[in-house]
Amino acid sequence: MSYRRTEADLVMYLRESFDALGDSSDRAGRIARRLGPSGIPRNLAKAKSDIDGNWGDFAIEPIEESLYWMGECIALVYDAKIQEGTGHRWKALEAVRLYVDAFLPALSPIAAEFHAIGHARNDRKYTDAPVDLDKSTRWYGAVGKVWAAFVPDLRWRASTRRVVW
Repeated sequence: MSYRRTEADLVMYLRESFDALGDSSDRAGRIARRLGPSGIPRNLAKAKSDIDGNWGDFAIEPIEESLYWMGECIALVYDAKIQEGTGHRWKALEAVRLYVDAFLPALSPIAAEFHAIGHARNDRKYTDAPVDLDKSTRWYGAVGKVWAAFVPDLRWRASTRRVVW
């Protein structure tokens, strides 16, 4: 039997792995830019275009970036911020995985692959390793499913914390 993560697990992880937000004046604007048409939707459209062109190698970057931006939005809603540096992208993917486990449990099996997406992106970026088109296609579909459920859920959670964008 696996342990189901909770909001408390997510908050504890954010406090341990991220910096406190400090100045929150631009928080709503940053979330709106990531979730708005020129943010994650544009990344996912780029990934879809790459996949349609049989370029699985190129699709991995916007897929992973979409997850990273979801992690950034989660952190901002919970008064935290990602500190650039070693492992910052990995931490963002973990925040999304924990969020999905806690609030969107039906999608938890999909979230279990988020770190594999991160590995594939790093391998592609730093060693020019190929990314299989089938994997990119599967991961694009997975991130798309999470994205569809994530936005309304995050908006509701943000409103309960008085964060509106």
